[in-house]
Amino acid sequence: MLRRQTPQLNFFDTEIFSRMIPKDHPLVLIDEKVDFSFVTKTVEHLYDATNGRPSYPPETLFRILFLEVWANLSDVQVCRELRYNVLYRWFCRLTWSDEVPDDTTLVVFRKRLGEDAFQTLFKRIVEQAHEKGCLRGRWAVVDGSKIAAHVAVKNTLSLVREGRKRLLKCLKEESAQELKDLIEPLSDGEYADHEQLLAAEIERGRELIGRLEGRDDEKLASELTVYRSILEGRGVASFADPEARWGFERKDEPFLGYKVHAACDETGIVTPATNPSWSR
Repeated sequence: MLRRQTPQLNFFDTEIFSRMIPKDHPLVLIDEKVDFSFVTKTVEHLYDATNGRPSYPPETLFRILFLEVWANLSDVQVCRELRYNVLYRWFCRLTWSDEVPDDTTLVVFRKRLGEDAFQTLFKRIVEQAHEKGCLRGRWAVVDGSKIAAHVAVKNTLSLVREGRKRLLKCLKEESAQELKDLIEPLSDGEYADHEQLLAAEIERGRELIGRLEGRDDEKLASELTVYRSILEGRGVASFADPEARWGFERKDEPFLGYKVHAACDETGIVTPATNPSWSR
């Protein structure tokens, strides 16, 4: 269900923000000159008007995605920064009593938008920045940067086994007990090689998915989506950051994370950009 932005700040928030936000910071300039409120109107058709739990305000979520591009951060990194970075909280319209969205929430919001909608919204922000004189336009810098995911790197076998445990944690105790036989890892010694062991563990994972599909649980459905992608070999390499992918900065230097390609003008404001989650 769509939740709209509530601009009112309490006395504590007003005092903190007024004393700690640097008036000459580029994000302050962007906030003063650029109106983000159109985001809610643009995406409201993607939400049910009456059913479901209240969402994070779309404007807040898009400000966070904009901040990711502006500061060259991943989903996990920006969520961590928002826990203590006063400027970033203020820019994203998060008071000190607001819960910070987790990286999964950003993944869901990005998928809800789709790449075309994201680019359309971002273009409108840039157009406003140009109209209000935030862009000087004399020269631009184009850069392709890697963003390493802040996650533990695990092999596929470990991910397949971990996924079953994560699914178990989503279940009520009685349901979890019924499926416990599918959760425990198979014995390594019973298989001739790693490939056979991995194939057997993947098969157990598929059986578990089959027994869990159709249950009305949003968190379980989200975990199932990620786990299914791992079993099908679609490039997902982390439950903590399922959007991250393996890539190469150099031929012999693989990394797990993102590549973002962005252009900014001399003021440092990003103009054209590819969202890291669509730049593989």
